[in-house]
Amino acid sequence: MTNQAGAKNNILLELIITDNCNSNCKYCTLKQGYGVMTKKVIDNIIFFIDKNRHEFDSFLINFFGGEPLLEFSKVKYFIDNARGLNLQYSIGTNGKLLDATIYKYLRDNNVKIVLSIDHKSSDKIERIKRIFKYRKLENIEVNLVLVPGRIGRYKKYFEQIYDIGIRNFSVLPIYVSLQWKHNELKKLEEFVRYIKLQYMALKQTRGRFLINAYSYCSDNCAESEFVIGCSGNIYPDIGSCLWLLNDYKKLDKSKRYIGNINDKNLRASVFLEKDYKDGLKKEIKKAIESSNHKDELAYLDRLLKIINEK
Repeated sequence: MTNQAGAKNNILLELIITDNCNSNCKYCTLKQGYGVMTKKVIDNIIFFIDKNRHEFDSFLINFFGGEPLLEFSKVKYFIDNARGLNLQYSIGTNGKLLDATIYKYLRDNNVKIVLSIDHKSSDKIERIKRIFKYRKLENIEVNLVLVPGRIGRYKKYFEQIYDIGIRNFSVLPIYVSLQWKHNELKKLEEFVRYIKLQYMALKQTRGRFLINAYSYCSDNCAESEFVIGCSGNIYPDIGSCLWLLNDYKKLDKSKRYIGNINDKNLRASVFLEKDYKDGLKKEIKKAIESSNHKDELAYLDRLLKIINEK
């Protein structure tokens, strides 16, 4: 169905399968923990989707963390028990636990894999080469996590990954927990232009290239994307704004908490109401305007224009 304005109700649910992680990235502002989503919570998510699927045009399930492959059995449990619901899937992973068996299961179940690559990924890329050799890679996207002072490494990484056969890329400059000097921002722009030129030279090749961090000011921010935590708590997904604000605690509780998926009386309409979304957007805009990183954030506008250039 569509809403009164005629827009489709396409809902993305980001499931925090675990908030534990097997990496300790210095630039990551998300707090690690030891929570794991239980089968009961997963069952209730599937129950809610099945009960309310006629209220929405589509559901996209994104398995996230932490590192979701630490609890791959829970990812598998969800997919195996949600068959017939016509769901779309993706998973965000650092790839440390990705092997041929896991890859085959994800590929066979049409799960898009978003693989993070940062400045310490030489060994990871060599292992990926072995896993993906002789395989079709339409379901892989590489997210290049960019940090200042290390931009020079990413051109080599991009070329190696491209040679494997991966054609979908996004870039995520870490612009909140790390400071970018002007000369590093220029190097970042040069790198983005380099990747853009590769795509222009290979127009016949299907692929996608985007700025992953640009969602901080998107008009669709918190519009149809939601996070379900390990315990079942539901929050608006403010995407890259979470990096900007560091923590949901900086938002008024009434605007950041929707309900709990274990509540059998949870109504589908809570995912469609506009009041809390408008209030959330105002708080996000206010935080951006008072941020110490306004220059870096404004620079992302330039990067987006580069990507959209014909």
